[in-house]
Amino acid sequence: MKKLLILALLISSVGFPAKKKHKPRIPRKAMIEKDASEYTVQEGDWLSSIADSYFGNKSDWKKIAQKNPEIRNPNLIHPGEIVSLNELREIRNTASLEQDLPTLTPFDKRTRAKEIDIEQPLIHEKAASMKMRIRRFIVGQEEVWGEITGSTEERKFFLPGDKVYVKSVDLSKFQIGAKLSVAKSEGPLEDRTVSKSQNLGDLMELVGEIEVIEHGENFVKCEVSKAYGKIEREDKILTLVPSVTIGEKIKPPSDLTLKVVMMDELDSKFAHHGSLILLNKGWEKKVAPDQYFRIFSDIDPVTDTHKKIEPESKGEVQIIYAGKTASVGLVTRASKSIQLGDALVPYQHFSDPKPAPQKQVETIEID
Repeated sequence: MKKLLILALLISSVGFPAKKKHKPRIPRKAMIEKDASEYTVQEGDWLSSIADSYFGNKSDWKKIAQKNPEIRNPNLIHPGEIVSLNELREIRNTASLEQDLPTLTPFDKRTRAKEIDIEQPLIHEKAASMKMRIRRFIVGQEEVWGEITGSTEERKFFLPGDKVYVKSVDLSKFQIGAKLSVAKSEGPLEDRTVSKSQNLGDLMELVGEIEVIEHGENFVKCEVSKAYGKIEREDKILTLVPSVTIGEKIKPPSDLTLKVVMMDELDSKFAHHGSLILLNKGWEKKVAPDQYFRIFSDIDPVTDTHKKIEPESKGEVQIIYAGKTASVGLVTRASKSIQLGDALVPYQHFSDPKPAPQKQVETIEID
């Protein structure tokens, strides 16, 4: 009895052996080859570390889980498991294209407010150095040459170097070596700035360029040379839309006035210094690149009428692209936000304000 009591006292004073604390598993940096079709899970791998290596973003682990339904618990993967990457390669390549898209306007939206009073030559220099390109424009049906009908590529989206086939009612337009634009149709656009709205044509989003490499009996074979976004089957083919070039100011016809029908961004209602805007007239109404306009607001936004206010100047716009029925302008100067329905009037109707008189200071000596 005394031995049992002594043993109990010893146990209570010493205690049971402490359990070893479980060390948290530290994610390792997974090493995945660029063109790998699959990856074998290694000790220390997490889906987030695999996503970080493959996509460059840990939060994209969900994409891997979605394409690998055999992974029942995304938080628990084991060494030796195979992660398929075949369907993920297209997602990664498309995402990298979207990240590398060039800026569509010469100034970041966050800094535009500070640059409203910038000198005009500087914005021209910025636009030229950044090689701006038009993103959206309007075309008529006769301006569309054809469409991409198919490809031998298994991907849904085409990348530079891919071969595609184009169907057209007039294959003679496609000269070997010619470069053409690829655009995605976003539906018809109406001019609602007039009393009776009228169709201006189809709104197009520029997504890339192709080069004609071979003529067939029913199709033209082309190679994708540039991809600004997702190039897909059924995208439209048009004459090459060049990068924005800004030349010397040209006087428009004195009786030519334009209206803002849309901003370059679909969900935007305002444009600022350095923005691109879509206008309701094209070359059939004598609109031409480099024509210069001043832009005015002539409508009371509350009463929706122009009869009780005077036009108010907001800034200046230079034409950078002219289609048949519509054109695109670059806002080179803006003191206020540009809105839908604002009017453009030929620049030559207005003279620049006279410079303020210089103050003269005389020094008088007093004895």
